[in-house]
Amino acid sequence: MMNIRKGYRPDMSLLSTPPLMKDERLQLEFERNGFVKFRFLEPNQLEELKQLYESTKSEHEVIADEKKFHATSQTDNTELVIAVDKKVREVMKEQIEKHFVNYQILTANFIVKQCGPASELKAHQDWTMVDESRFFTFNIWVALQATNRLNGGLRFLKGGHKIIPTLRISPYTPSVFSGVTDIIEDNLVDVFTEPGECVLLNHGSIHASYPNLLPEPRVAVVLGISHHDAELYHYYLPPGQSTDKIEKYLMTARAIMELKSDQRPQLGKFLGYVSHDYQKVHREEFIKWLNDFRKGELTG
Repeated sequence: MMNIRKGYRPDMSLLSTPPLMKDERLQLEFERNGFVKFRFLEPNQLEELKQLYESTKSEHEVIADEKKFHATSQTDNTELVIAVDKKVREVMKEQIEKHFVNYQILTANFIVKQCGPASELKAHQDWTMVDESRFFTFNIWVALQATNRLNGGLRFLKGGHKIIPTLRISPYTPSVFSGVTDIIEDNLVDVFTEPGECVLLNHGSIHASYPNLLPEPRVAVVLGISHHDAELYHYYLPPGQSTDKIEKYLMTARAIMELKSDQRPQLGKFLGYVSHDYQKVHREEFIKWLNDFRKGELTG
C-alpha cells in the first residue's frame, strides 16, 4: 500500500514560479483545493460561444449515440477540431489575458454531456501533461448554461491533487484510489456555476460530474493551460503492457489538439520508456489525510 504522507505535496505554489494567476486570492485557493470558481466571461462572449456550438451542433452529435460524454476532439473531424480551437481562443483571449500571466494554451474543446444516466463521470484525474515536479496543467471550464445536480454539475475532492504524485496515462490509468472510492464519493463537494462563471481545475484534481438527467445536452467550453516554460508530454500504455514500460512522447499544442484518447499520439515525438509504481492507497492513511486537510482548512 502507498504511504501517502511521503507523497503529500502541501505547497503547490512551489510548482509554478511565478504564479499563473494575477489574483493572489484566487491563486491561493486554486493551489489549496485544486480548483477555484469565479466570474470569467462577459455576456456577449458567452453568446458567441453559444452561437459557435449551435452552428456546429450536428457535427458534434455524430458520436452522441456512441458516447454520452464527448469532446470536439473525439469527432475525428479535423476541420471541426481546428475551427473550434481557433474560435474559442479568439473569444476567450481578452479574459485569459485579464486573469493569467506566463501561460501557454494547450487546446480548446466543447465538452458535451448528453442526456441519461450513462453521462455520469465517476471520480477521476485527468492526464499528466507536464513534469509535475515543476509545473502543472489545468482547464478553464465554462458551461454555456447554469449547472446543477440535474444536468451534470461538477464535484471535487478538495486538495485531491496533493495526496500523492500520480502519472495519469492513456488509454487507462491504473487506479491507486480503488480501495477508497467510497470515501472519495462521500467527501466530494458540489461546484455549480451560473452562466459566465468558470471553474479552474488542476488536471491532478480528483473530480466527477453528475449525470445529465434533463432533456437538453449540457455543453461546456474547456481550454487547457500550462506555464509557458513547461514542455508538454503524453504518456501511453498499450493494453496488456507492464507499467514499467510506459511510452513517453514530447508534444506540441497541435499534437495535443489532434490526440485520440485510445491511440498513440500521431504527431508526438517518442522519447522512450518510463515506469511508475501504482501502489494502492491505504484506507487508514487516506482517512488521516482527509482529517489533516480539514484541520488545515480550519486553521489556515
